[in-house]
Amino acid sequence: MQPRELNEEVGVSEEYALENLHFIGLINDDKTEVGQVHIGVVYECEVDKDKVEVKEDDTLVIKWETREEAQREDNYESWSEFLKPVM
Repeated sequence: MQPRELNEEVGVSEEYALENLHFIGLINDDKTEVGQVHIGVVYECEVDKDKVEVKEDDTLVIKWETREEAQREDNYESWSEFLKPVM
């Protein structure tokens, strides 16, 4: 995700994102058709949840959860599922 996309999708300014994005690693999933031709790039960005808003409400839903609650979710796409052990 580019900083521009963070702004377009959830209202995080590009300037803030560029200063606060921290590279975590890469995800590769050759088990899916999409994964065979794409690689996932994982970043972390701490935000003030009161300043985050859904701007693409036809495709996005924001749900704030504790780490434990997020790890119990069972409807993640494969790439997100890979992140559960390190959430």
